[in-house]
Order: sequence, then structure tokens, then C-alpha cells
Amino acid sequence: MGCMRDKGDARVCNACGFEEGTAPERPGQLSPRTILAEKYVIGRVLGQGGFGITYLAWDLILDRKLAVKEHFPREICTRSRDERTVQPLTQRLTEDYRYGLKKFVEEGRALACFYDHPGIVLLLDFLEANGTAYLVMAYVAGMTFGQYLKNHGGKIAFGPALDILTPVMDSLREVHRMGMLHRDVSPENIYINEKKEVKILDFGSTRYAVREFSQMPAVKPGYSPFEQYGQSGKQGTWTDVYATAATLYRAITGQAPPEAPDRSRGEPLIPPSRLGVEISPSSEKALLKALSVQPKDRFQTIDHFWNALVPPSPPPPPPTTNGSRWFLVLLIVACVLLLSTAAFATMWMRTRHNLRSIGHTPVESLALRTQIDDLQNKLAAQQKSLDDQLAQDTALQAKVSNLEQQNQVLNARLDTTRGERTALITERDSLKAQLKTAASNNENLQAQIGGLQQLVKSLQDQSGARRAVSLRGYRLFYWDGEWDLKRSKYKIQPDGDFDGNALRYILCEVSGPNPLPGKQYFSAAIDVRYFGPDKQFKRMLVGGNAPTGTTEWNAYSGWGSDRPGTFKRGEWKVEVWCEGQKLGEVHFRVH
Repeated sequence: MGCMRDKGDARVCNACGFEEGTAPERPGQLSPRTILAEKYVIGRVLGQGGFGITYLAWDLILDRKLAVKEHFPREICTRSRDERTVQPLTQRLTEDYRYGLKKFVEEGRALACFYDHPGIVLLLDFLEANGTAYLVMAYVAGMTFGQYLKNHGGKIAFGPALDILTPVMDSLREVHRMGMLHRDVSPENIYINEKKEVKILDFGSTRYAVREFSQMPAVKPGYSPFEQYGQSGKQGTWTDVYATAATLYRAITGQAPPEAPDRSRGEPLIPPSRLGVEISPSSEKALLKALSVQPKDRFQTIDHFWNALVPPSPPPPPPTTNGSRWFLVLLIVACVLLLSTAAFATMWMRTRHNLRSIGHTPVESLALRTQIDDLQNKLAAQQKSLDDQLAQDTALQAKVSNLEQQNQVLNARLDTTRGERTALITERDSLKAQLKTAASNNENLQAQIGGLQQLVKSLQDQSGARRAVSLRGYRLFYWDGEWDLKRSKYKIQPDGDFDGNALRYILCEVSGPNPLPGKQYFSAAIDVRYFGPDKQFKRMLVGGNAPTGTTEWNAYSGWGSDRPGTFKRGEWKVEVWCEGQKLGEVHFRVH
């Protein structure tokens, strides 16, 4: 489960050291060997953020290693007692959770649009189960850009950094062309595989959707631009420009830029050249402009940023075409003919002059006349040959012009055919991916319907049980504030009389009869309110739980601080509420 290699009957894997039966690293994570949709087996956790958990997984049908990302916003949800189902912490958070889940599904659809892009992680499947959703992606062995920088001393030169971020910018161009944003570009979301290929991960649509709906923080200090710190900020392609520039700044300087709100209040951004980075003035100017606090002062697109960061090279000379070669041959032939014509014309003028001179000579002989006739016949023959050659050259020029026109028409047809073929291939592959996803979703439809029916029945039982919950008993303890009760120190105080000098935290245990005995696991939000002598109260919302088959529910609530005088001396009261009704109260005294 640690590397998905066959370890036989051994308890510990020789390749990765994973021991069979190892519990999840953190509460809320799925246990290794959990099966999803009867075809994916879950392994160790690859990473966990505030909004999801990514697991190593194995495809039981195609025998291949995968990465599975689970929607799990840990601030507003928890795992139920079956250690599989994900549910909101309280009923009031249900709408927040559903909205975030909807955006997670949209993230999966966004990734499906880029199934053949070399710079974006490949999405293989999408499924909904356990009250949440999962993205099944190709597993890529390698490291994040952040790990790469750490392995190279914390920073790298401008040239290598630009080589790594160039495919990232190419991918963002395609994302923006599809009318979408990434919203979460950073060194931790850029991945370099073992073949040195660079890919972008973890679109931020889910986290920003949840933040927009529930006010949860979802920014990355140093990388998130100013407009992402508030709901009123307008986000666009310039948002990804800032995060990309911040990532480049971090790579070449070894430190992230100051947070955008701090910069808006006057904290300066130190130019890389002042930190000892070798960078051309034009590239540094482009980088600093891309890091402008106000969106209107930045480059508005990745293309504008790239063109300023790396000035384009002069285009190469156009290649010589067949038409150009024919034109050159024709030009040479025309020059030769022109020179021949000039030579014959010169010889003709001289011969006419000589003939005229001879005609005026008083003595004429038969031999001379014969010579003159021979010369005239030769000149006539040469003139006819020249006229024939000119006619042939004219015909040849017409043929060359016709061939050039035909060549242009054929090139235009070829370009059109290539474009149509590319479009057809793209459409075909897109339809294949959609068909595959639809088939996978169809396989799980009946199981989902049955699961939803069971969930509705369970929710109805839970709702009725919560309205019938009652309080049976309570206990008060001195407490050290440690929530892990197996490790914490606490001492019962049965008479409810506490020493104010020794009291820092108080632990209250409340319990009552299980309204669902023997049926199913019972849970409810218990509202515990602490009223001091000044009648002001402190409120703690805790979970009351009763496992299946038990007859009693219980809950633990604690309050206090390390500061002396937290508990004012006098009479104190603890009220216990559930679903808007008061279950009971208990009094204690601090002296």
C-alpha cells in the first residue's frame, strides 16, 4: 500500500517499508486497502491540503498505479463512524459543503477538457461515493517544483527557472483559451516527473468556491494576488500572471514576495538584481510589472508577460519554394536570350552597313554577290531560329506561371485538409473520453440510487432522534486543556466546588439515553454554554455520539485558558442545548 508493489505474504514491504495494518496518518483519512467503486484500492496518503486528500491507488481492472483525489474540506466536514462516509460537521454547514462539492465536480470536468495536454495532469475517471466525490488521475513519479528548489539549495538561476516555467505558461495559455483560470499557481502545484516533464496540478476552483460561499481563507501567502483576498476583487487571466511571476521570483531569489495586502500598505518588493540574481534589465522589468499589486498595472495575459520576459528572436528566412526556383531559372534564360538578341542585332547592323558600302562600289564580282547572298540567308535563318526560341520561352513562362498557381491552390487545400483532420481527431478523442466517463458514471448509477435512499432514511431517523434527545447526567473535572483525553490530565470534582487559584480549564462530561438503541450510529450537535458570575456566557459546540448498539450517548466540552483569572470567583452555570431546546443545566462554584 506504500508503493503498490507485490510483497507476497510479508507483513512489511521490502521496497518501501510500509507495514500491513498501518493506521491512517491523520484522523479523517481513508484506511489503506479501502475499495472504491469495486475497482480502485486505496493506499497511502500522497498529500493533504485544506480542501482535499490525495491517495496512492491501484486499478484492480487495468493493473496500474493511480492517484485518487478526494473532496474533503476538513474545516467543515468529518468522517462518520463507518470510517468512509463524509458528512458536514453540523447541519448549518450542509449548504457550504454541497456548494464546495459542486465546484469540485466542475474541477473534474475542467481537467477532462485537457486530457491530451502534456502540461496538465491526465484525468482518467470521476466518481461520487461515500457522500463525496473522487478524481482518478494518472500517477506521476517525481517531485514538486518546491521540492526541486529545496534539493538545489533553495534557488536556481534565471535560465533554468525559465526552462521549467515555460511549459507551465504554455499550459496556462490553453487553460485561458478555454475560458478558465487556474487560481492556484505555486511551486507546490508544479510537478516535475522523472522524465523532466513539467505539469501543473490542483486547479483552485474548489477552494475559492468554498471560500466565496463560507468565508473560509483560501490564499497562499506570497503567491495569491491582491484580488484573491476579498470577494469584491475581480479575477481574470492577470490573476494567474501574478502567481506565475511570484513563482519565478521565488525560484531565482530563494524567497516568496511579501503578501499582496502588506505590499498594498507599503512593504517594498526587492528587485532580484539587488539580491544578487543575474538577470537582464528587460527581464527584471517584465517580472516586476507582472508582480504589480493592482491588476490594471500588470500584464493582462500570459502571452504579454512571456513576450516581455523573453524578447522574440528574429524570424528565420523563408525556405526556397519550387516556384522560386522556377522563377530563378526563367530569369537566367531571359538574360541569355536578351544577350543573344543584342549580339545578333549588332551583327545585323554591321552586315547591312557593309552591304550598303559594297553596293556603292563601282566594281562588283560574281563571287562577292554570292558571298552576300549566303550571308543574308544565314542571317534570315538565325533570325527565324531566334523567333522560334522566343516563342518557346514565352510558352515556357506561361507553363511556369500556371504551375505556380496550381502549386498555391494545392498548398491551400493541403493546409485546409490538415486543419480539418486535426479537428476531427480532437473531436473523436473528446467523444471517446466523454463516452468513457458516461459509461463509468452509468455503472455506479444504480448503486448511488440505493445509497441515496439509505441516506435519506438515515437522515430522517437522525432528525427524529435529535428532537427526542434528553439529558441524564453530567460530571465536572479539573482539566489541563489537552483534547486527546488518553493523554490529558483531568480530575473529577463531584461536589462542584473549584479552587480559583488552581483552575485553568474545566472539562464537562454530559450524557443521556440513546434515542436510537440498536438501530444505527447516533450523532448530534450539543451546544454547551458557560455562564459566569457576570451573566456573560461562553459557547462551545461539541458532538454527542452513541455507537450502534449502545444505550447511552455522551459528549465532552471544555473551556478555559492558560491565563490566571480566567474563571471569576462566584457562582457558575452550565446549560446544555440541542436542536434549539434546553436539555438541562448544572451549577458549580469557584472560590
